Amino acid sequence: MLNLIKIEYFKIFKHKKNTALIISCIFFFLFIGFSNQQKDQNYVNKKTSYLKNEVREASSILDSLEHILKQSGMKSAERKNLKKQYDFWDKETEYSQLLLSFYTVKGNSYASDKIITDYTIKRNLNFIEGLEQGYTGMVFQYSNKDEEIKELKNEILIMQSLLQTNKEKLDADPDISFLYSSPYEMNGWNYLTILFDNGMLIYLIFIILLIMIDLYAAEMECGSYKMYMTCPYSRKKIIFAKMITGSSLSIFIIMICMMTGFSIFSIQTDVGNSLYPYIAGNGTIEPCYIHFLKLILFLVCSVVFMNIVFIYIATFTSSISSVITAIACYFLCIFFIYNLFSISSPWIVQLPFIGFLYISELIKVQPNILPPLLINIAVIVLTTLLCSKRFINLDLKN
Repeated sequence: MLNLIKIEYFKIFKHKKNTALIISCIFFFLFIGFSNQQKDQNYVNKKTSYLKNEVREASSILDSLEHILKQSGMKSAERKNLKKQYDFWDKETEYSQLLLSFYTVKGNSYASDKIITDYTIKRNLNFIEGLEQGYTGMVFQYSNKDEEIKELKNEILIMQSLLQTNKEKLDADPDISFLYSSPYEMNGWNYLTILFDNGMLIYLIFIILLIMIDLYAAEMECGSYKMYMTCPYSRKKIIFAKMITGSSLSIFIIMICMMTGFSIFSIQTDVGNSLYPYIAGNGTIEPCYIHFLKLILFLVCSVVFMNIVFIYIATFTSSISSVITAIACYFLCIFFIYNLFSISSPWIVQLPFIGFLYISELIKVQPNILPPLLINIAVIVLTTLLCSKRFINLDLKN
């Protein structure tokens, strides 16, 4: 088996285009990081713009309520309700103004991280209370009320986690810095996690496809498959060697790309904090490195699955163009199903043939990775058996 794998690697790297492919992948993954650097500043600008609008709207409503409360002849219950609204908008104005001032100090850089964290928690709790009371006039950051509340609660969880994690340091020095400038700050750890939200897997599909063409499809089309009929190795070993070579090479390429980017952005910006709460979901917070390890685990599953599926599809034809067409149709079907049902049913990503592509969404929907992981492994085993059986019984003469 080891000799077969060496032979497959030799066949791949004798083509200079595959070396060029690895180099181009490294530059492409770096491009993803550099293109996201602008999002850091855009985030701060958007946050500043949002807070300006909220301060303006809150101040206007506050003035209006103050004018109404000065009027006489109002019923006690009505005055009490208006006073409650007035208190809400008074707090909203105060908190938003303070946060706005922190965001705009020294050219959009943070002042005291602890103060920002404290006021973000207070402001979000106040905003959620206003939404639940049915007050109108608030400026939304997100598309609807439910999403707004969910994101505000997630932000509270993250801020509380940061305060707790840095409690001892803050007791010693309240002015320490522990916040990123934004969730998009392009340090080493953030680069690794952001990769998964930028179509990395879609690009990886093309890498695997090109490798698979060299490993199997090109051999079938040019007729060198005849060696399978005379070589001393069994067909079962041959097909398993191709699967292992394709999967290991794909994983190697992506790891090289990720580690190169991690090193460059760690030197350029900062390594970042692997304990920083990158994601909040279902009332829990996952540190950056746990979220990243989950993504890597499913990425490996996806790479293995797609390598096997591509080779399996290729066993039905000796034409490379037919293979590419069949694979394109396969993924178009997945994209169509996902886009059709994902809004009404976000759990659609838990279907094995969908989750392989939307691994980031899968982990957000299902923080407990064991059930989908077991399903994915079962699908990989089944696909491997089907592929090997198909190749073993393939009539190479005709």
